[in-house]
Amino acid sequence: MKKIICVFMFFFSVQMVIAQPLTNSVVSHKNIKDFFNQSIDLESRNASVFSDYSASQKKSVPLAVALSLVLPGMGEIYAGDYSRGKYLTSAEGFLWLTFTSVQLYGTWLKNDARLFASTNAGVKLAGQDDKYFVDIGNYADVYWYNERKLQDRQDDKLYDPNSNYYWQWNDEASRQKYRNIRIKSDEVLNSRQFIVGAILANHIVSAINAGMLASKYNKQSDITNNFQINSKLRVTANNPEFVFTISKLF
Repeated sequence: MKKIICVFMFFFSVQMVIAQPLTNSVVSHKNIKDFFNQSIDLESRNASVFSDYSASQKKSVPLAVALSLVLPGMGEIYAGDYSRGKYLTSAEGFLWLTFTSVQLYGTWLKNDARLFASTNAGVKLAGQDDKYFVDIGNYADVYWYNERKLQDRQDDKLYDPNSNYYWQWNDEASRQKYRNIRIKSDEVLNSRQFIVGAILANHIVSAINAGMLASKYNKQSDITNNFQINSKLRVTANNPEFVFTISKLF
């Protein structure tokens, strides 16, 4: 439509020039004929610009890969095809939500077990390491624990009963309950490594997919750039001609 309007405006301007009185200059019949016989190239420059523009739109494969390694799906958006990327982005959100839920639940179980030990075994929670909380679940009191370590000649692992390392369970049922909760908390927290593995796998899959999509986009761009579009409007005194050609480079 723009080309049609340009052609119309061209003819209109030519008619206005011919219709005006030639007061300031003398135009011969030969000059007017030469004016009409000249070729007007409307699109040859635009075709070159179009080719340069298409070439500049090629996607960077390393950038697409890097974007998806940071956040799955972003490389696919950059490559112009989010059909699969949206599922990888959704999987990323789900995996992180699962990781957070597992972290919170495991931490809650661990704290609940230690609070239970403080109430039912007289355990001092401040300053104790994880090994201590494992030991109190395996022995009824600190004296039994020390006796076993002496039998095994592990004097370096003894606890001082007169310090914050003292404990003594009210009954065997309480010790077993604590031990079960503690083991459960460890199992839940250890499952985080599988979720982390799934997150890493999701990033790698998305990166590979994004790289393939960027490469595919560039190949299609190369095919498009092999075509040249040329158009020319030739206006003569007798007959205007419009020539439009599409050529493919081999």
